[in-house]
Amino acid sequence: MSWTHAAIVEPERRYRPLRADGGLRLTHCRCRAAVGDRPLDEQHASCSITLVDRGRFTYRTRAGAAVLGPGWLMLGNAGDGYACSHEDGDGLGDDCTVLSMPASLLDGALEALGGGGASPRFDRACLPPLPRVARLFRALDDGGDEGFALEEATLAILTQVR
Repeated sequence: MSWTHAAIVEPERRYRPLRADGGLRLTHCRCRAAVGDRPLDEQHASCSITLVDRGRFTYRTRAGAAVLGPGWLMLGNAGDGYACSHEDGDGLGDDCTVLSMPASLLDGALEALGGGGASPRFDRACLPPLPRVARLFRALDDGGDEGFALEEATLAILTQVR
């Protein structure tokens, strides 16, 4: 009896650090998953707010599922599992900008914003495009020419997302 083993090839995914400060990280993620590629089960290492810059994909997590495209915000909680698939994509993958932080920093930021006692978890999987948040992400991605420090921009983003 002969066995034929098809190699399972994971889609190419590259991360490029943009900024980091005191536990906050801003990273660019380029994923080259195609329409027929198998979704991978993954886990959020930290709390994250991700701006979809280009592409279209389905995001599934215990907080919900949605098809995300440019401008949408993907929300992730530390330790939560998720999967992304590209059955509705253009075959070219996606590009995203990821703002991530430990749950303790999210908790501290919420307290600074007057949300003390609130759970440092997102209760939904995503948000539709929020132009102010997209501008803040882009200002950070462009090197912060508009004077936004990573911490200040994170607080401004959280006021819009929470």
